[in-house]
Amino acid sequence: MNYTGKTALLKGRANYLCLERLERLITQGVLGDKSVLKDLVKVRQWSISSKTGDLTECTDLAEDSPILSQLTSTAENCLGSDCPNYTDCYVALARKKALNADIVVINHHLFFADMAVKENGFGELIPQAENIIFDEAHQLPDIASQYFGQAVSSRQFLIFVKILILCTTRN
Repeated sequence: MNYTGKTALLKGRANYLCLERLERLITQGVLGDKSVLKDLVKVRQWSISSKTGDLTECTDLAEDSPILSQLTSTAENCLGSDCPNYTDCYVALARKKALNADIVVINHHLFFADMAVKENGFGELIPQAENIIFDEAHQLPDIASQYFGQAVSSRQFLIFVKILILCTTRN
């Protein structure tokens, strides 16, 4: 296919190296055994040449390395524009690239997380799109219900039915 438009791959923030957290680990130390320290050295070396900060590109690092949770940010602990590394922030750079792209590839979870954020009145994570193509679309109903569904216990349901019966018999 000879597509000439701009494309972007956008993942959730847990996939990107947080430079602030990396610096903090280097100066303050890591939690864990010697293997965690070795993994920190691997990530530090890789980060020097990384353009995206996508930790899956750090091939020397195991997918289940205990260092990963110490190297990524969450919405709760991210400093945002107050971060001293904000201009080089991989999450911010990926989102900026997505805003300027003609096609953005995202996963289901990020798509529905973005919808939930918009619904709650907060800023969007991903740009508006006219068309959306989902890979693995058979998972959509389950993932959407995780973000927008409501669970009702049998006790709550019985209370609801009793209230409904009371309301209909009074009229």
